[in-house]
Amino acid sequence: HGQALGVLRVRLASATTLKSSDISLFKRGGSSDPYGVVRVGSQQIQTSVIYGKLSPVWHEMEWYDFLIHSSRQRLYVEIFDRDFGSA
Repeated sequence: HGQALGVLRVRLASATTLKSSDISLFKRGGSSDPYGVVRVGSQQIQTSVIYGKLSPVWHEMEWYDFLIHSSRQRLYVEIFDRDFGSA
Protein backbone atom coordinates (compact mmCIF):
# COMPACT_ATOMS: atom_id res chain seq x y z
CA HIS A 1 0.00 0.00 0.00
CA GLY A 2 2.81 2.44 0.66
CA GLN A 3 2.47 5.53 2.81
CA ALA A 4 -1.05 6.73 3.65
CA LEU A 5 -2.24 10.01 2.14
CA GLY A 6 -4.44 10.67 5.13
CA VAL A 7 -7.11 9.37 7.45
CA LEU A 8 -10.87 9.31 6.85
CA ARG A 9 -12.84 9.46 10.11
CA VAL A 10 -16.38 8.04 9.90
CA ARG A 11 -19.31 7.80 12.32
CA LEU A 12 -22.57 6.07 11.43
CA ALA A 13 -25.20 8.22 13.15
CA SER A 14 -28.57 6.86 11.96
CA ALA A 15 -30.62 5.17 9.27
CA THR A 16 -34.25 5.86 8.39
CA THR A 17 -37.25 3.83 7.29
CA LEU A 18 -35.51 0.49 6.97
CA LYS A 19 -37.45 -2.48 5.63
CA SER A 20 -38.86 -4.78 8.32
CA SER A 21 -36.95 -8.07 8.44
CA ASP A 22 -38.34 -9.61 11.62
CA ILE A 23 -41.91 -10.90 11.53
CA SER A 24 -43.83 -11.04 14.78
CA LEU A 25 -47.26 -12.46 15.55
CA PHE A 26 -47.68 -9.90 18.33
CA LYS A 27 -46.26 -6.67 16.88
CA ARG A 28 -47.87 -4.99 13.91
CA GLY A 29 -45.47 -3.97 11.14
CA GLY A 30 -42.51 -6.02 12.31
CA SER A 31 -39.09 -4.73 13.25
CA SER A 32 -35.42 -5.16 12.53
CA ASP A 33 -32.17 -5.45 14.49
CA PRO A 34 -29.90 -3.34 12.27
CA TYR A 35 -26.17 -2.88 12.34
CA GLY A 36 -23.89 -1.13 9.90
CA VAL A 37 -20.83 -2.28 8.01
CA VAL A 38 -18.47 0.42 6.73
CA ARG A 39 -15.70 -0.45 4.29
CA VAL A 40 -12.86 1.49 2.70
CA GLY A 41 -10.55 -0.63 0.54
CA SER A 42 -9.62 -3.75 2.53
CA GLN A 43 -10.47 -2.09 5.87
CA GLN A 44 -13.88 -2.90 7.36
CA ILE A 45 -15.73 -2.21 10.63
CA GLN A 46 -19.08 -3.27 12.07
CA THR A 47 -21.21 -1.08 14.35
CA SER A 48 -23.18 -2.24 17.34
CA VAL A 49 -26.66 -3.74 16.83
CA ILE A 50 -29.72 -1.57 17.55
CA TYR A 51 -32.50 -3.98 18.55
CA GLY A 52 -36.10 -3.67 17.34
CA LYS A 53 -35.80 -0.49 15.26
CA LEU A 54 -36.61 0.49 11.67
CA SER A 55 -35.05 3.95 12.09
CA PRO A 56 -32.01 3.22 14.30
CA VAL A 57 -29.84 5.86 15.93
CA TRP A 58 -26.35 4.94 17.07
CA HIS A 59 -26.03 7.16 20.16
CA GLU A 60 -22.59 6.04 21.21
CA MET A 61 -19.72 8.01 19.80
CA GLU A 62 -18.26 5.23 17.66
CA TRP A 63 -15.76 6.90 15.34
CA TYR A 64 -13.78 4.76 12.93
CA ASP A 65 -10.54 5.73 11.21
CA PHE A 66 -9.62 4.46 7.76
CA LEU A 67 -6.19 4.98 6.20
CA ILE A 68 -6.45 6.45 2.72
CA HIS A 69 -3.81 5.35 0.22
CA SER A 70 -5.38 6.61 -3.01
CA SER A 71 -7.84 9.31 -4.07
CA ARG A 72 -9.70 6.51 -5.89
CA GLN A 73 -10.60 4.61 -2.72
CA ARG A 74 -14.34 4.42 -2.12
CA LEU A 75 -16.42 4.43 1.05
CA TYR A 76 -19.15 1.75 1.26
CA VAL A 77 -21.86 1.69 3.92
CA GLU A 78 -24.32 -1.20 4.23
CA ILE A 79 -27.03 -1.90 6.80
CA PHE A 80 -27.89 -5.49 7.73
CA ASP A 81 -30.32 -7.23 10.09
CA ARG A 82 -28.61 -9.23 12.85
CA ASP A 83 -31.07 -12.11 12.78
CA PHE A 84 -32.71 -11.80 9.38
CA GLY A 85 -36.15 -13.45 9.39
CA SER A 86 -36.57 -14.24 13.09
CA ALA A 87 -38.83 -12.49 15.56
